[in-house]
Amino acid sequence: MDVAHTVLALLFALGFLLALLVRRANLSGAIGYLLAGLIIGLMLPIPGKLMSMFEILSEISIILLFFEIGFEIHIENVKDIIRHPLYISLVELLFANILIAIILYPFGTPVPLIIIIGLIASFSSTVFTYKLLEEHYPSPTVIKTVLMVAAVEDIIIVISLNFIKGFADGIMLIVVKTLFFLLAGSIASYLFSKYILSRLISHDERGLILMISYGLFMGVVADYFDLTPALGAFIAGISISAVEHSKPVMKMFKPVRAVFITIFLLSMGVNIALLPINYETLLVGMVIGIVVAFIHCFSTLFSCMLIGRGNRRERIETGSYLSTVSELALVIAYYSYIYDRGDGIVFVVASTAIVTGSIIASYLVENLEGVEKYFDKLCTVIGKLRS
Repeated sequence: MDVAHTVLALLFALGFLLALLVRRANLSGAIGYLLAGLIIGLMLPIPGKLMSMFEILSEISIILLFFEIGFEIHIENVKDIIRHPLYISLVELLFANILIAIILYPFGTPVPLIIIIGLIASFSSTVFTYKLLEEHYPSPTVIKTVLMVAAVEDIIIVISLNFIKGFADGIMLIVVKTLFFLLAGSIASYLFSKYILSRLISHDERGLILMISYGLFMGVVADYFDLTPALGAFIAGISISAVEHSKPVMKMFKPVRAVFITIFLLSMGVNIALLPINYETLLVGMVIGIVVAFIHCFSTLFSCMLIGRGNRRERIETGSYLSTVSELALVIAYYSYIYDRGDGIVFVVASTAIVTGSIIASYLVENLEGVEKYFDKLCTVIGKLRS
């Protein structure tokens, strides 16, 4: 058997076992696949053609992921998520980036890298947050707010990727290009989906292939305008959600996306193992990743307490569920690395933050009464300081 095939088989086998173990610890399975890639990357020589394949499949994985994200948000929910959930997300984004800048800038960290790490600290994990919701069944108010905030953050991430790619071209230019493509692309894609694709999509493999092809095509269109393919795929996903009989086909799509995302996570683990960084840099990246996770936790709790809905307990609960760090932090790290906006340390920061954020969120959700008591003490201290 070819060496590349052997290594790939070992990656999948070890990834499956570690993901199973990690899930039993109530953590995201993505952590298991990352660890599998890291272990195999450290123990075995990785063939060059396998790394080339990973690079191509990683791009396709990101496109398919954002295609699904756009579909899951659904066009009918856009009006709801751009209101109150948007305010929570923006406050969280602002607060996390300010804290990251305050901590890293005095150490001479380049501004682009500070922005990248700030983005990693700003978003919650949709997958792991869903898992926590399914296990603990909070109030309807909490569930709705958490899901809507997660949807808003996914939209902000896909827009942020364009700024990472076009940072050198100037902020104003990338803003204009992104807004133009969002507006024109969304209208054109919606009309095409409603009046043409709706007549062509069937509830079988042909319909699945057509949907995937359209998502990839919109990615190519976005890339033509020097934007990220993820943005085009995201627009395609939202547009196809308007097709009435697209849901059964999307159920067929999920296993396909799962395979590609698994490959992406395995490849990210391998990339971390192969990074040309010394142990001191690795340690620094892990420390920053842990700090990022705690900043994200603090930012989510702060934003939910400040402008969240419901009583205080529900706002604390909402912030606790959103304390996870998004797996899309790896996509942010990947884009920053390939477009020279950050060095290999961003992979270490993102991976460490994801793992730490999962642990923090699990602890907070399991100990909501303790978190509430902590806020009571904090409010008491603040009250005494004011008086």
